[in-house]
Amino acid sequence: NIVAGLHTFALRPIKNLNSLYLHHYTKTNSYKRYMYRIGTGVSVYGINKTNVSKLQLFCPSLHEQEKISNFFYKIDRKLGLQQERIEVLEEYKKSMMQKIFSQEIRFKDDDGKDFPEWEGKKLGEIAKNKNIRYKDDDRFDDLLSVTLNNGIKRQIDLDGTDSSSQDKSNYKVVRENDVVYNTMRMWQGASGVSNYNGIVSSAYVVLELTKVADPKFIGYFFKTPNMIYKFFRSSQGMTSDTLTLRYNFFKEIKIELPTFLEQNKIASFLSSIDKKIQLEEERLEEMKEFKKGLMQRMFI
Repeated sequence: NIVAGLHTFALRPIKNLNSLYLHHYTKTNSYKRYMYRIGTGVSVYGINKTNVSKLQLFCPSLHEQEKISNFFYKIDRKLGLQQERIEVLEEYKKSMMQKIFSQEIRFKDDDGKDFPEWEGKKLGEIAKNKNIRYKDDDRFDDLLSVTLNNGIKRQIDLDGTDSSSQDKSNYKVVRENDVVYNTMRMWQGASGVSNYNGIVSSAYVVLELTKVADPKFIGYFFKTPNMIYKFFRSSQGMTSDTLTLRYNFFKEIKIELPTFLEQNKIASFLSSIDKKIQLEEERLEEMKEFKKGLMQRMFI
């Protein structure tokens, strides 16, 4: 049976049809392709009850449906547990970052001795505005983008395109270990440390770190709530849509910075957590692909 509401359908199984089996079937590519084919509309694309009711579903006996449903239920449980592992690691990282950058937790040197106290500085002392423009003889011209959650990425890896103009003379040059931030989204955390040589638009600020700053540490440091709040306070604009953090205000922000060696230890510790998270995320994707492959073979 099909119960229709406003922009909503409820598929209600009748005799000889298991509800979990029907649920899993609606996740298959064949079902999605059918829904796409029967859709109508120009400005608003959708499906109606009449077309949905014409769907022909070929299914095994109720007993086999139950076995298939239970099998996929167990896979879904494993997927859920894997997602929970990732969330636990992310919460652990968040908690440790809060304790580290509030100096509740301090690291020791290789001899087991305490590091010196964190030293007060201005950001202009550790990060200089690079502002080097692209030249035709530059060897690297990959267009880079600063994402909110995943740092600096090549645009071609994000969406398969490179939207840079043919004349690249107005683009800024980025080299590996430079820090780049979006002037209009820095108050939201749009910054990252580059693993690439490439170019960015003039809307970005490219920072070259001095010898007192570890790039990986700065990458984590700029993502902390305390620093993001400072970036917000130093941004200029009447509304959130116009807030801009220019370098002349950025460089005046006051911070406390540990020694380079302690920075390195902090960055290594947080990087090890990130590697664990990445490994668990890769496992989750493998499990999803495994389930997807099974569903394609079972629901032909």
